[in-house]
Amino acid sequence: MISRENYRLTQRYLAYLAEVEQLQAKTLTNKRVHLRHLLEWADERSFAQAPSIRPTLPRYLLTARDDGAGKPLSHEHMAKVCGTTRHFFTWLSREESGRCRAITPGWIATLEPVRRPGDDVPPERSIYSLEDMRAMVALPAEKLTERRVRAAVAMLFLSGMRIGAFVTIRIDCVDLAHRTIKQWPSMGVHTKGSKTATTHLLDIPDLLEVAQGWDSYLRSVSPLSALWYPALLRDGTGVDLAATSHPNRRAQFDVELRALCERAGLPYRSAHKIRHGHAVYALKQAQTLADYKAISQNMMHASLQTTDTVYAVLTPDDVGARIGNLGKGQAPDELARPLVDDAVLDLLATKLSEKLKGRLT
Repeated sequence: MISRENYRLTQRYLAYLAEVEQLQAKTLTNKRVHLRHLLEWADERSFAQAPSIRPTLPRYLLTARDDGAGKPLSHEHMAKVCGTTRHFFTWLSREESGRCRAITPGWIATLEPVRRPGDDVPPERSIYSLEDMRAMVALPAEKLTERRVRAAVAMLFLSGMRIGAFVTIRIDCVDLAHRTIKQWPSMGVHTKGSKTATTHLLDIPDLLEVAQGWDSYLRSVSPLSALWYPALLRDGTGVDLAATSHPNRRAQFDVELRALCERAGLPYRSAHKIRHGHAVYALKQAQTLADYKAISQNMMHASLQTTDTVYAVLTPDDVGARIGNLGKGQAPDELARPLVDDAVLDLLATKLSEKLKGRLT
């Protein structure tokens, strides 16, 4: 039986995530699922006793399953549960320091998923490359729906926008002449965490040309307050100006993306993999840490760490190319450029020194 006090603490934590860290409803739902595993593991025992509970949480997760699927949790899911749990206990040890002396940073660090045979097999990098984009936008587009999806994939790759933001941008948010996008919630754009930023497009002429063709068409038939990925008339002959919103627009884009991939002879991947492709392409062009930072900010990440851990992992081929060229005095192509210059290092050192002085005073 789940401890009522433990449950109360998880509810306080979720409220903290919503009010202080400003997590969105979908993210909070995922955190709630993770915490359910934690509550069931602790059972009637207090969270203050967590370091002495056996089996440990990572061991417990090997056999935990409450959705009737009849198979173990994936390593990825267990890693997310452990990550949420580490954050929860860090918060708890701060909020309930008097009762949670046994919960130390050292113990929290042990909350890592147990690796099973097969978990060490690296997954294939799954992204849309620039070549994939070019294959899709090169397809003939006789119907308006085909023109719309071609322009959509081009814009997603150029901008690196999340799909939720893309399907809510208005025409007046787009300035292709200056290659900028206003991802402003005040203009109706649904950004993650309701962040506001004016972001920039990659300078890839052939993709920009496709986006520009669609943008020009929209401006000739729609008000500037209309969506850039609009609802179309049922007969497909024009934009539905009576539709002020586009119901199920993310699902509609997914259907059209699948069809486009099939026509281009490409494996279907989710729309988010276009964002991954944008990041990998951009990061390969980075020459300095300043470039790296610009890419991170343009993707509206909170820190460089997010960009580096999620998007900057080299593919096996990239790793092989770099290792194969070690000691030969020259790195291959785009991987050859230095990432950090002396000026950036000096700036980082100054900022770090200032932060340390602030903590000591």
